Amino acid sequence: GQMAAEDRRRVWRFARFLFLTAQTFVNDLKTGVCPGEDVVCLVVDEAHKATSNHSYVQAARLLGRRSAGFRVLALSATPGSNAERMQEVVSNLRISRIEARDEQSVDVVGCLKSRQMDKVVVQPTAEYLAGRGAGLQAYP
Repeated sequence: GQMAAEDRRRVWRFARFLFLTAQTFVNDLKTGVCPGEDVVCLVVDEAHKATSNHSYVQAARLLGRRSAGFRVLALSATPGSNAERMQEVVSNLRISRIEARDEQSVDVVGCLKSRQMDKVVVQPTAEYLAGRGAGLQAYP
């Protein structure tokens, strides 16, 4: 990021909380700038992206090699489209317990404003269908 690695090295020694991109965190773990053994909690926002070799996955894997124990707080408003994908995220981030909330959850209800949802079905126009057809022919 905007801070040089050597400056971050000093910050890692004294700070209690650091906010970094996953890529910076991974680089700091790889280069030894981050003392992984001192990290006790990894917070991952948009955790549903923790699939394949995403930097979130790399971060959890590298931290697991350097830390005797750390907790993961993984947050996502869109956890996954199917059970296999959700299990991949759970495994990749070493998640051991899941808590889910929705609009009816007791600790959420009082925080929401009322809203009304209307479903509107829009028929595709001739221009849209023509463009779609041309696109599908050009890029099958």
